[in-house]
Amino acid sequence: MVFRFVLGWIGRLIFLLVGLILLTWPLFWPPAELRGQWRTDGYGMVLDVGRFGVTAYQETAVSCLPVFRAPAHSLLLAELGDLALNPDDAGGLRLDVDGTANPIRTHRLAALPDACAEGGSPQDAGPRQIFDIAWHGMAEHYPFFEMHGIDWPGRYDRLAPTINSPVDLWPALEAMLDGVNDNNVYLFDPATGAAITPPRDLPWHDEAVAFREVPRALGLTQVEDTGLEYTVLDGNIGYVFIRHTATRAGFGTSQAVQAAEVFAQVSDALRDTQAIILDNRLNPGGSDAVALAYAGFFTEEPALAFTKQTRNDTGFTDPVPAYTIATELPLTQPVYLLNSGYTAGAGEALALALKEMPQVTSLGEPTSGTLSDILDIPLPNGWILGLSHQVYRDTSGQAVDGIGVQPDQAMPFEPAAFRRGVDPALDAVRAMIGD
Repeated sequence: MVFRFVLGWIGRLIFLLVGLILLTWPLFWPPAELRGQWRTDGYGMVLDVGRFGVTAYQETAVSCLPVFRAPAHSLLLAELGDLALNPDDAGGLRLDVDGTANPIRTHRLAALPDACAEGGSPQDAGPRQIFDIAWHGMAEHYPFFEMHGIDWPGRYDRLAPTINSPVDLWPALEAMLDGVNDNNVYLFDPATGAAITPPRDLPWHDEAVAFREVPRALGLTQVEDTGLEYTVLDGNIGYVFIRHTATRAGFGTSQAVQAAEVFAQVSDALRDTQAIILDNRLNPGGSDAVALAYAGFFTEEPALAFTKQTRNDTGFTDPVPAYTIATELPLTQPVYLLNSGYTAGAGEALALALKEMPQVTSLGEPTSGTLSDILDIPLPNGWILGLSHQVYRDTSGQAVDGIGVQPDQAMPFEPAAFRRGVDPALDAVRAMIGD
């Protein structure tokens, strides 16, 4: 009886919610100037924006396939896809994706390209067509062939003729990616879990999660819905272990706003310490916006952290500057930032932002040099190709992809010591502060 009563009320609430969404739809659908067809600058996307729906297509020179459909309701887009459709300065469409440090620019098309119409193309793609889509996806978006010494056209000439049946496709794609030693590059089959990833240059990479127990033995306080854990060590030294650079934002809240709110807890707890150690060594990444918000707690003025460019059909987009988000009451004591070769993605964005601050000393190893956001290209058979498609530069204009963020003072990460539950680098930094 009670169960039926509860179900009845749940049904009524769902009905009211759906009704409310439908009644308010005209308030939240895209304005007339944003409707129509658009091609992104970089990213290989074509968008079809209407009053009631948004469809995104992934486009290459040989394909155009639908990859995303959503209701054209701004609140639903924000919650379901972390996506906002906004007008840009020139009156066009700008895509803002929560957590990223750059907007996605577009230009208007007269109509949906023929290749994208009627469900996209190719229909019923065979293995050779799937290989062509993957090869073109990399050719049109990947920036680092020269860095890895790869003749990409030559690779096509060698491998494409070997594909005569479906069983030939996976080995051909594996050979296609051979030598692309970029941790952002992969091929994944969701149906089987099979994956092709580059060889790991870091021998202890697979032990990183287990190594987290070493800093946790210090008795850390975990900040809910974040990768932040902190404590005050002996000698009145603040310590922050950064497990990852992401947050779980609530309804209607951006990751940057959420990051500022949660780091305030850390800031309040460590404000009166004599120095702060930020342990970024086991941070595989997250969100650039979160990294910039965290870094903002160490400066009272917005500061340029880095610029990023995205591969497009003419080379690269214009550089997009990324700034720290300043706070009114910054932490001003000396800061010691520990990085390692495992530090990646938004962890490296955090390292770039903090490196510009005079009270910060970075120690450890060069970071992994894999800063780009990952561009996922869904293939017609359900496989997913992931790749880097952006270049990050520090404030001097130096590209850091493949090189990493360099430390001010070298200090090796010692996996053998971590296996014993010991952290020599942290002990050395604590001794430096004590001296």
